[in-house]
Amino acid sequence: MFAPWLHCHFEEWWPTIQKLIVEKIPTAVVGGSWPDKSKEQDQKILTECGANVITKTIDCPFRMSMGEISKCNHVIVFAGGHGKADDMKTRIRINLAAADIMVR
Repeated sequence: MFAPWLHCHFEEWWPTIQKLIVEKIPTAVVGGSWPDKSKEQDQKILTECGANVITKTIDCPFRMSMGEISKCNHVIVFAGGHGKADDMKTRIRINLAAADIMVR
């Protein structure tokens, strides 16, 4: 998943993330640019969604940088976990808000 902006597109990504978790499909999430909030937030969002994070957020060794801005900035890998039912989305949003992560 390249630059999914999970915090901005939580609702749209929800079914896909749940399918990847339930089907135990190894998935790499590549953060878009630096600076952005996804480096700190995506791993927490995936964990709340039930994903088994295999490789915690790491800086991508192949990022493209120009001054203070870089693309393909970081990588997170997950596979499997415990999928969550649709009725858990509100609880997940509350948990994330408590961690200062606002999802849309």
